[in-house]
Amino acid sequence: MFYYGYSPFSLVAGAAIDRFGAKRVVPIGAALVGVGSLLFGTGNVTAANIGRFLQGAGAFSPSLAQSNLITKNFPATMVASFVGATQMFGMAGGSAGQFAVGPLIKTRPALGPVLDLRGLLGIVLAVCMLLLLPKETRNPATQKAGGFAAVLASLGKSFAIRNPFSAV
Repeated sequence: MFYYGYSPFSLVAGAAIDRFGAKRVVPIGAALVGVGSLLFGTGNVTAANIGRFLQGAGAFSPSLAQSNLITKNFPATMVASFVGATQMFGMAGGSAGQFAVGPLIKTRPALGPVLDLRGLLGIVLAVCMLLLLPKETRNPATQKAGGFAAVLASLGKSFAIRNPFSAV
């Protein structure tokens, strides 16, 4: 269920971050993960499936937002370094989470309270992000209009469909 939410919402989230900015979209993702975790911990199969779907739908935020925020707030010469650092910390956090939660699951404690705590932390993080993420500043003179057609044109260039340098 996680990947049924994650896959389509990654596309939706990317477009939403481009259109509305990370400050407006990322807290929604964190809140979805938090609410999803709360639902997953109920013990009800239907609620757990909905919860995992919501967790997947909200999990887009770290990877998409970090690239967006870094490219808009740091010099271009530092983008790859910062993206690499955020990827490293994200993977290290996931690995550490497995080491911390794995032994808890082996001893078979009530997993509900762990998921409840995780869900509440997700909601608290959503509020913190809403308050702390930088506001999107756009210069209307540098913004191109075009919507979906502009995206298709960019994809065409990226995949050498209409790239004048593709023969080089």
